[in-house]
Amino acid sequence: IEDLKTVGESDIKKIYHRFATILRQHNVSSHENAFDKLVNLFLCKIVDEIKNKEELQFYYKGRAIDDEFSFSDRLQKLYKEGMKEFLNEDITYIDNSEIETYFQLFDAKTIKAKVTDAINKLKFFTSNDFAFIDVHNEKLFYQNFEVLLKIVLLFQDISLTNSQENQFLGDLFEGFLDQGIKQNEGQYFTPMPIVKFIISSLPKKEYASMCDYACGAGHFLNEFAMRYKDAQIVGIEKEYRLSKVSKVSSFMYGSKNVELIYEDALKKDTVDKNFQTIISNPPYSVKGFLETLSKEDLELFELTNFVDAKSYATNNSIECFFIEKTKHLLQSGGIAAIIVPISILDKTNSKLFIKTREVLLKHFNIKSIAKLPTNTFGKTGTTTIVLYLQKRDEKEDIAGNVADIVAQIYQNGFSLLESFKYKELFEAFLEYMEYDKQGYRDFIKGKYNKKLFGNEIFKSYLNDFKKSLKQKDKKQGYKKLKQRFIEQTKEREKERLFFFMLAFLNGDVTVVLPPNK
Repeated sequence: IEDLKTVGESDIKKIYHRFATILRQHNVSSHENAFDKLVNLFLCKIVDEIKNKEELQFYYKGRAIDDEFSFSDRLQKLYKEGMKEFLNEDITYIDNSEIETYFQLFDAKTIKAKVTDAINKLKFFTSNDFAFIDVHNEKLFYQNFEVLLKIVLLFQDISLTNSQENQFLGDLFEGFLDQGIKQNEGQYFTPMPIVKFIISSLPKKEYASMCDYACGAGHFLNEFAMRYKDAQIVGIEKEYRLSKVSKVSSFMYGSKNVELIYEDALKKDTVDKNFQTIISNPPYSVKGFLETLSKEDLELFELTNFVDAKSYATNNSIECFFIEKTKHLLQSGGIAAIIVPISILDKTNSKLFIKTREVLLKHFNIKSIAKLPTNTFGKTGTTTIVLYLQKRDEKEDIAGNVADIVAQIYQNGFSLLESFKYKELFEAFLEYMEYDKQGYRDFIKGKYNKKLFGNEIFKSYLNDFKKSLKQKDKKQGYKKLKQRFIEQTKEREKERLFFFMLAFLNGDVTVVLPPNK
């Protein structure tokens, strides 16, 4: 490993040019497939540098020593080790030494069974992890090996795991990433200037742990790791190839303490720890995502109660569930910075979005809202924001305390308010809503006050009540209908007062708006 060199700024363009030339020479048209195979090779090289420092295996020794089969076999073995080591995934690979053991058996029937089993595994459980062109016969194998060898030679003398941070290596990988990953289905990588802005905006402190539960290519993980070198960092990614990309990327940026979990973060028991900070750009508008979750997964979310099971196939509001997942994974007092569509804040025709805002107010203090420029994520025209959140202390149970306070106010009227520590909150509510104080006192006692019920909000309550009445309801006496109306209105006002108090206790929110151009 001591013979390897690091990538310099002058090397980057040469490597890009040489890689593109190889693809053109051999008519490799799919850049996405080529990038996938390149990531696999990087994974082989990383595990090689870690495990075989004295005699590197990701190194072509020349035709006098290496033939096409022996070198391809070494790469397959390295790939198997890398996938197990970094992503805990088992890859089907049958070593030549294992085949040797079959023929040391004396029973022909057992030998046949062993060989048949090995052939079946290779036939049915594998794909060619290094096929830059499709391989389905001997001729194509040799053609692909020619491409494979040229690309191996391009990287075999470069170190991917040197102990010093190598920004040029990260830049090199970023260039391949830009050309090799097509972004779709609600997944858009966060541009590096935005990544740096979000992490730079966190409160100045030492962070012991961080999670990105939809880490994609690992931009947040790597930037955070470079700033907080001793932090425990966990990335979760449900897409197979992106989980590999993220792990390789962490080595390219020198972020070796990043743990990758290949799983859907919305599923139960994906990770069994809580984090001091969560930074993520979770997917949004993914149709049918609820159908991918089990009953046990769905039971974790209070938001599930506000989605009709019949609409699971069409519901696409995955961002709402990621906000509630933030509550599950963040420590009390922990900080989250997550990118979500602005509809989280202003969509009014969806009960799910309304309940999502309730989750935010119950469990978090909203510290800041930063609106991003409309072209931040390229082709998608969705307006996005960064929500900076601090999780409320679960032991204090602020939401529960406020709910008790509201219940007491409605049960005992104003009698407790003089000695009550939240008196100012309640009076601020009356002032903000432009409610008459005496009128509200009468309303709590179940009395009709003309001055209060002349308020626009109470007029809207009455309109809604009239629209809800059926013919049989109208046959009830005026007195009963009046009492029923007041009781229904009380429930709506309790909810309004509850969330007003939570919002008021949130404190000031810093709002950041982008320039117009």
